[in-house]
Amino acid sequence: MRSPQLKSIAFTCCVRHRWTEVLPTAVPPTMPGRHEPRPRSAAGELRPHGHAGRDHRCRRLRPQRRSDVFARLAAAADSILTQAATTRHTPNAHERGTGRRMAINNMHFDFTGSVVLVTGGATGIGLEIAHQFIESGATVVIAGRRKAALDRALDRNAAGAFPLQADVSDPKQTARLVDATVRNHGRLDVVVSNAAGYTRGQLTDLDDNDWRALRSTNVDGFFFLAKSVLPALADSGGNLVAVSSISGSRGDWGQAAYNATKAAVSNFVRSLALDWGTRGVRVNAIAPAFTVTELTQSLTKDQALMNRLGDRTALGRVAEPADIAPAVLFLASSAARYITGAVLPVDGGTSASTGQAH
Repeated sequence: MRSPQLKSIAFTCCVRHRWTEVLPTAVPPTMPGRHEPRPRSAAGELRPHGHAGRDHRCRRLRPQRRSDVFARLAAAADSILTQAATTRHTPNAHERGTGRRMAINNMHFDFTGSVVLVTGGATGIGLEIAHQFIESGATVVIAGRRKAALDRALDRNAAGAFPLQADVSDPKQTARLVDATVRNHGRLDVVVSNAAGYTRGQLTDLDDNDWRALRSTNVDGFFFLAKSVLPALADSGGNLVAVSSISGSRGDWGQAAYNATKAAVSNFVRSLALDWGTRGVRVNAIAPAFTVTELTQSLTKDQALMNRLGDRTALGRVAEPADIAPAVLFLASSAARYITGAVLPVDGGTSASTGQAH
């Protein structure tokens, strides 16, 4: 049963947009503006509004006529509601780069029939992204390095999830991951590059191996993945969404190495969008701020730190993975069909500040 509020809204729309169609003689063809003065005759007498001085004042309707009009308006309102409830969006020729059959129904993204690959999808933000794609009807290949984490991810997403063990910092494993996805599922519509590492510390204190490990996952991993998936995305008219970081566009104390790798990802995204746009592939990124995940869970015990982190955001709190994932689905959907090369901050307003104390 439709709610009275919805029916009232649709009825109002019908009154505004269909009145002249239902009863063309009841309303003047032109209506005066709020402050438009009524015209006067040469003698200074007021004339009715209308073209060439004609009198277009509304006639009073007989009760029977009024009931007929409102019955027709109510039927039109019911028709609008029925159409809105049953209509599904189908991407057209101008919506290449959006994947297949992606619509928004009742404020949810519909990825039914789409094949999605999420790297680093077994934990944290990646796990939530994979879960929300599955909830939206997609077939999701979840890639990760650790089998135990992949098994836990499968427990949460038994239907629609296909775990594959792979390390994206290894070009051969990445190529096999992409080949297996296309071979097993026939296509590839959306790729989410989420796998990443994190190392904190002064540059002079970082071991060379720490830098190599950070770079190999964050930068090399994105490079190898993009190189492998872009041709498949061109075939399907799909898109690539990277999980970068707000740290890729700003400086942070004690994070020079990490911030440099995320800056590389953000600029990869911008440049690849230019190179692949005419081939029907959109390339975008999101840029989260501090998010509570398994990797950062230990930091949440420091309440003073959490207060400072929350104080840096306009919303007054740090993010959860569920705050981040919907932005990825949006960029991957047809709702973002004319967005490419964007690095979307999903940071609770962190980047809105100049850095002055709150």
